[in-house]
Amino acid sequence: MIKKLLPVLLLTLFIWGCSHPLKNSIADFELQQRDFRVTRISFCSEIEPFYACDSLKILQDEYQKFYDDKMIALQNSHEELAYKIFQADSVYRCIDNESMKKVFKLQMDAMTVRLDNLNAIRALYQKQPELTQCNYWLEKIAYYSQNDSLLLAYKQCVEVEGYQGTLPRQTIKHYYLFDTTKTQLLDEIRNP
Repeated sequence: MIKKLLPVLLLTLFIWGCSHPLKNSIADFELQQRDFRVTRISFCSEIEPFYACDSLKILQDEYQKFYDDKMIALQNSHEELAYKIFQADSVYRCIDNESMKKVFKLQMDAMTVRLDNLNAIRALYQKQPELTQCNYWLEKIAYYSQNDSLLLAYKQCVEVEGYQGTLPRQTIKHYYLFDTTKTQLLDEIRNP
């Protein structure tokens, strides 16, 4: 009798151990985001509330990274354009043909206007970031700062096993974000 029930019991334990209410959502998410085919969920932490104060730190880090990257890109564009203007000016001084000089002068004037625009954009990012793309993060940071106890979602650490294409099987661990009803996967938290 025990020998007959043992396979059923083992199968039941296997199915129970691998079942997760949102397994299909996680498998679909991994397939869409990373082309990773989930074969098994090997670990699930307790599902925890994710409040606005938790999101605030993530938003501040994202904002700072965006701002720093934007300022570096603007600085690089400024330096490249200033160097092109310098090169064009060097060529301009050597041109003997008046009509060619006029063409070069027009091009240099256009580059100078673009350089002035770049400087104005940099100044705007530095002095009034709320008037730039930074406003997306600034508004959320301000809202979450005022409502830091607001429940936004739930998070859960899940370890999945699977593979990508013909690569060997591997195990990956991510923090997933679920809606407040704990029924829909919203996204992955990259830096919990």
